[in-house]
Amino acid sequence: MTAAAEGPYKGLVPYGEEDADYFFGRDGERRIITANLMAHRLTLLYGQSGVGKSSLLRAGVARDLGALAESNVEGAGSPGFAVVVAGAWRDDPLRMLADAVRRAAEPLLAEPDPGPPQGAALAEVLAHWSERLDADLLVVLDQFEEYFLYHGHEGTGPGSFPWQLAQAVNHPTLRARFLVSLREDALASLDAFKGLIPRLFENYLRVGHLDPRSAREAVVKPLATFSAEHPGRAVKAEPGLVDAVLAEIQGGKVALGDRGHGALRRDEAAAGEIEAPYLQLVMTRLWREEMRLKSGTLRLQTYRKLGGAARIVSTHLDEVMKGLSRADRETASRLFRYLVTPGGAKIAHTAETLAYYTRVPEARVTRTLKLLAGQRIRILRESDGAYQIFHDVMGPAVLGWRQRHAAARRERNLGIGGTGLMAAVVAGLVFFALRPAAARVERAHERLVAGLLEQDREVLADRRYVPADSGRALGDAGSGDTLPARFRAA
Repeated sequence: MTAAAEGPYKGLVPYGEEDADYFFGRDGERRIITANLMAHRLTLLYGQSGVGKSSLLRAGVARDLGALAESNVEGAGSPGFAVVVAGAWRDDPLRMLADAVRRAAEPLLAEPDPGPPQGAALAEVLAHWSERLDADLLVVLDQFEEYFLYHGHEGTGPGSFPWQLAQAVNHPTLRARFLVSLREDALASLDAFKGLIPRLFENYLRVGHLDPRSAREAVVKPLATFSAEHPGRAVKAEPGLVDAVLAEIQGGKVALGDRGHGALRRDEAAAGEIEAPYLQLVMTRLWREEMRLKSGTLRLQTYRKLGGAARIVSTHLDEVMKGLSRADRETASRLFRYLVTPGGAKIAHTAETLAYYTRVPEARVTRTLKLLAGQRIRILRESDGAYQIFHDVMGPAVLGWRQRHAAARRERNLGIGGTGLMAAVVAGLVFFALRPAAARVERAHERLVAGLLEQDREVLADRRYVPADSGRALGDAGSGDTLPARFRAA
């Protein structure tokens, strides 16, 4: 669904190519990334979680280059290049990338093409389509940290994805260029490629948060675009509103933290920088409230009544979850255990897989997943039958909510206070009166717990869970053939 379908803002939903008309504030980065992608064999793009890399690549770089390729076809009969964006790493990465290349190439061909033979190596797949198009392939590997999450244990031997990717990057005549985009805290994982790709870290770019000017564009220009496209629903923003929102968000002052609070925090964004996910979340909430009030203006008064940026951000998840039934919250809590890693990273699973892990009937799992991915809630998103958390920044918040939900459930079960405490005392007396029987029950319970722990270990092995490597020491930036010093282990 495009931004214009509901309003000018996307909330925590990443921008796609279809949202390009509403994507503002990244003009400089778009030009720099595009130039590097077209000029260098391999470019590494990195930035903090939530900085907006996927939106920048899809709604910015890919959209710009795609439009240029289509124009080349009309004018010269050949696109000159084709843009391939791939980022669904849960399943076979080689098949996923081959399918992404086909989808990018086919619309640019005058006649259908059967494609390369089944089982062709990645370099052969790329060579086939570049020859058919008579064009270079610009391959963008988005969210590459998820490759290591799902497949990091598979090694780098001949035939593996890392080996085949390296063969393609190193191929002297292959008409392809590559951009690998990943989170800053996952850069060290690329050490696995150092022996495969010479000068791996020779060309790298860092995406930062929005500066105040760019953030203002990201607020004001989508409103102008929406009003131009919907004259009968034209909306403007009060002059003081934008200043108030930017002042409260800049410098990393608010976050969806693991405790669900939006209070001041240590700066992760530099002073004056604005984190795009929180800006979008605040503006989306304000937009919906003004639409509910049938107002044609985004007003400072309404923003203050909502509690400002800190309250809007901090209460987002809790307010959404309160609207669910107790049964749905319980199912969601079980699902979240397998959709967010202990480090707060998102991970995708199908309903069938989640039913197996949680031991909840698949029909109930499917119902809850669809509810959480629905237009009203949007905690999850679905892609190719798999569900995952909408945005990286929600990972810690989901962990925090799950902990609070579990604590509340324990309190209900224990019945602490009043009759609950009396019941606990009576239960204790009965226990001591029937100590032999209780001892047998306790031993049986220990055996049950041991069995469940073993099943959990099997589940972790089945889902190929690899913890994120976030324990690297950061030093000064570097360049050259090796990992920059600020990303090497101390």
